[in-house]
Amino acid sequence: MSQTAIITIRIDEGLKEKAQQKADELGLGLGTLTKLFLKSFVDESQVKFYVGDEIFDEKLSIMLKSKQVKKALKKLGGTV
Repeated sequence: MSQTAIITIRIDEGLKEKAQQKADELGLGLGTLTKLFLKSFVDESQVKFYVGDEIFDEKLSIMLKSKQVKKALKKLGGTV
């Protein structure tokens, strides 16, 4: 299993609320979006990060198919 790290960022409260609302509409958390951005940032020579972008959509699809996400969704499904 790979090691993980915690990142703490400070942003404007209004920006956080708007981002959270938009993420909720997509059924995603801000943590997931942050991970997608960082993966895209590291993997791509040009950062393109917005929903509807082919690279973003591909990375999101891969992430949603991961064992960890499947396990989390299965666990969450048992609590609803």
